[in-house]
Amino acid sequence: MITALLLRHLRSKGVKALAMKPFCSGGREDAELLLSLQFGEVTLDEVNPFYFSEPLAPWVAVKCEKGRKQIPLKTVLKKISDQKKRCDVLLIEGSGGLLVPLGVDYTVLDLIKALKCQVLVVGKNQLGTINHTLLSFFALQAVDAKLFAVVLTKCEKPDFSAATNLDAIEKWSKYVARLKLFELPYLGKNAGTHEGISRGQKKVKKVLAGISECI
Repeated sequence: MITALLLRHLRSKGVKALAMKPFCSGGREDAELLLSLQFGEVTLDEVNPFYFSEPLAPWVAVKCEKGRKQIPLKTVLKKISDQKKRCDVLLIEGSGGLLVPLGVDYTVLDLIKALKCQVLVVGKNQLGTINHTLLSFFALQAVDAKLFAVVLTKCEKPDFSAATNLDAIEKWSKYVARLKLFELPYLGKNAGTHEGISRGQKKVKKVLAGISECI
């Protein structure tokens, strides 16, 4: 949802932006959403070059598909590079957490390290997000990743921690990196649809502007 919102926002401002989700497992709904916002400029296989039918980490999912070979990191980097040449800003959506294994010897974190790209961490504003977010910060710091912002998204029914999570992350992140912190309101059950993104982008225009200024 965040990738789609940022993509729509950037393009509405005249930025030549594209988006992709290199790995999808179990379904391609995320990639199809991004495809719908790029209006025929790319194909589904360019948005999502590596798809696995089983809802598993890509390295594991390959093992479930007879005759399927593991994907080398250099192949992934080439697909991303091809898309980057076509735009000024390329948004790349991850697949799960930083340590999700994508291939024989690399994870999402290794891909980020190889790309030397800016990183936006996204999480739900709920109990447990402080630990998950700070662990992500430390992992990114270990590979000298360019972490620039974190976005917490509100849930439909916020738990007791939602009122304090952002403040806690801001305090403890000072020991990890200097970064911008943003919060997105709950945008409804259909927020992840093409129509939902269109409505949501207008509602959170200021937040998206703040994030895009950091890119």
